[in-house]
Amino acid sequence: MSTIEALTSCRSLRPYRRLLSIFAKYRDRYNVALLAYCLMPNHYHLVLRQKEGGSISGFLKTVFNTYTQTINALTGHSGTLFQGQSHGKAVEDDDYLVHLIRYVHLNPVPAQLVRRPEEWRFSDCREWMGLADATLTDLSVRNEYFEDGKSYRKFVEAYWEEKDGEIVDRLWPEARNLDKVRMRAPRTLSR
Repeated sequence: MSTIEALTSCRSLRPYRRLLSIFAKYRDRYNVALLAYCLMPNHYHLVLRQKEGGSISGFLKTVFNTYTQTINALTGHSGTLFQGQSHGKAVEDDDYLVHLIRYVHLNPVPAQLVRRPEEWRFSDCREWMGLADATLTDLSVRNEYFEDGKSYRKFVEAYWEEKDGEIVDRLWPEARNLDKVRMRAPRTLSR
């Protein structure tokens, strides 16, 4: 188990809150917008937008160096916190972007950390759904693609309906031939 897994395995708020405060401290300095995030016990998902004159690589380097120094000071450890390289991908397609953000927000559900994505307190899903004020997240993408937080929530829930339909088709292919009866798996997310 890595140091970061040990720190977050008990779901202590301190490391998560510290990382979020570091994001807030450096996002303007590096001209980076935080579009979405989800801090998982053993990895983090960040969706960032580089503004004019900004530097995502500078932001990430500074944020995680600062975070590592802070956590090492708290725990008496030294060295790196993270194993392996970070992975990044440039997103050019806005439709793909909203699906990516939904994927980020859904991460805690298949990991069985929560039943619904808005229950995970180390993500900005609640802000995207309009259940909390956005203090760190830039909601311009949400506001451009969705009428409001409720619309985004329906978009997230639609994923489960799509997956439920795929499961039914795979398990009961004859269901496609039923004219009047539509078989559907139970909903995973409640409204």
